Amino acid sequence: QGGGKVKKMIVSKQSQLQQSLLHLKAKRGVSQDIDLLPESVRAVDRMPRYCRVNTILTNMDSVKMRLKAEGFKDNTNKFNTLLNQSTQENCPSTVFPLKGKSYYLDPHIPGVLVLPPKSDFHQHDLVKKGHLVLQDKASCFTAAALDPEPTWECIDACAAPGNKTSHLIALLHQKQQQLSKPEEKRDVPVIETTSGESTTSSSSSTTIASATTASVRVVAFERDRKRSRLLARRLQNAGIILTTPRAKEQCWQGNEWHGTTQDDHVKVLVRHGSFLDSNPEDYPDVKAILVDPTCSGSGMIGRVDHLLRHNTTSLPQLLSETPQLSVANERVLKIAAFQKEILAHALSFPSVVRVAYSTCSVHNEENEEVVKA
Repeated sequence: QGGGKVKKMIVSKQSQLQQSLLHLKAKRGVSQDIDLLPESVRAVDRMPRYCRVNTILTNMDSVKMRLKAEGFKDNTNKFNTLLNQSTQENCPSTVFPLKGKSYYLDPHIPGVLVLPPKSDFHQHDLVKKGHLVLQDKASCFTAAALDPEPTWECIDACAAPGNKTSHLIALLHQKQQQLSKPEEKRDVPVIETTSGESTTSSSSSTTIASATTASVRVVAFERDRKRSRLLARRLQNAGIILTTPRAKEQCWQGNEWHGTTQDDHVKVLVRHGSFLDSNPEDYPDVKAILVDPTCSGSGMIGRVDHLLRHNTTSLPQLLSETPQLSVANERVLKIAAFQKEILAHALSFPSVVRVAYSTCSVHNEENEEVVKA
């Protein structure tokens, strides 16, 4: 994709690259390109695929009905039975592998479907319409861990590309809907008054409405202009309706993009700008902040930097022995400094009650050490 200088350079060297690849395969004694990769990267093809039901636009029952009509089998009950019988050595994902048109509901995160390895839903109608969001399970944990109360104003500090933001909005939207739902019908006595005297007659069935809830707001920060535009498009696809006048350039008002869920339960503000430049005093009602900052990405399955650690003993040992990895470690420490700064800023908001911090890294420097600081 794209047409930048790097792509042009690679295309111009295509024949040389293909010859080098053939030479490398012959040298390693392998016939397939994938056999050149370490096991940690090849494992991607054996990992299940995940997608999240977008409750801003639909619900689990509707998605399950659609999948059933397409021939998919719900194996949730079988999986849960195996899960209850499993031990640490007897993992359900190995004793109950998914195949073909099948899925089960993830046992840890509500609304997440687990699909067989290599499942490709990118062109599926449910994905194109925004009813399903292709999102790894690990990525879904952050908003689930934040678990905001239905009346809390929230911030996503580093929002693009937007899957965690839309998940956060969906959670608030669900809780707002539950608050605004009328209670179930129940029998209450009817009091009849005659000549000033009250008597109780037969019961009557009536509906008791719950209190009307005010809408809440999610503010999503993104410092990069292009990524802030991508974020807004992703949110629109997820069911957020634009409220900025369309006459404005690209539907933006300066550095702000405004939207809302269809029922107005959740207002959304996308702000092009750094979260670190925000003044906490300007957000006196914010109770929950999601912080998923830039990281090394070392925990992402399939990244080629796993090649540097393949068949080695320990990362710290390598860092002291390999100049390339020493440079990589310098980068990790620089990233960690930024992560500490942004987490400290989130904790400085005057009314904040809960902060969820996450990375895609396996390094302690970016995780435990950041939180300790």
